[in-house]
Amino acid sequence: MSKTGEKPDKLDKVADIIDGLGGRWNYEKAYQLLDGLIVKVDEDPVSSGMDAMKAKLARIVNYHNLVARLFRRALRNEAVARKMTRIKEEMLKSERNELLSTDQDVQTGRSREDRQSMADLKLKQKLEELRNARNMLTDAETFAKCVKISADNLVEAREAISRQFSIITQEISLGLVTGDTFALDGPS
Repeated sequence: MSKTGEKPDKLDKVADIIDGLGGRWNYEKAYQLLDGLIVKVDEDPVSSGMDAMKAKLARIVNYHNLVARLFRRALRNEAVARKMTRIKEEMLKSERNELLSTDQDVQTGRSREDRQSMADLKLKQKLEELRNARNMLTDAETFAKCVKISADNLVEAREAISRQFSIITQEISLGLVTGDTFALDGPS
């Protein structure tokens, strides 16, 4: 429900979804959300009407605000994933070096590669944690890039509609388009 007790609109639902993503994101749901925040620019704005163009421009602004919010969250997730990966790498490196220097079983290896393989066998769980952390980082980086592209697309759509408004205003002032030609309330 919105603050006024009315039925929530699409933007409220989107904001709730963004809030619900939490720390460990469901990227499938996040990508679906991102796919829904698209506004198409009409090829013939005159036939759409002034009200429809104004509504589309307002939707673009609202969507851009939501995408900006989503982008901040995506960047935060990326930073957390990067930090987690770095911590896992340092822990693995430290524990591997300790095993190489102190573990009797590991020291029985004939070559450096053998000893490192034996240490890695003992650190199997840590290697899996590092792999998962790297996967999370890749997911976070990819999603942040997709959100940035969506934000750029919305900016381009806003600029295109603004140009269309300018052209139509010029055409009206020059008398090339009249009230009969330009549907003020959209197509009937």
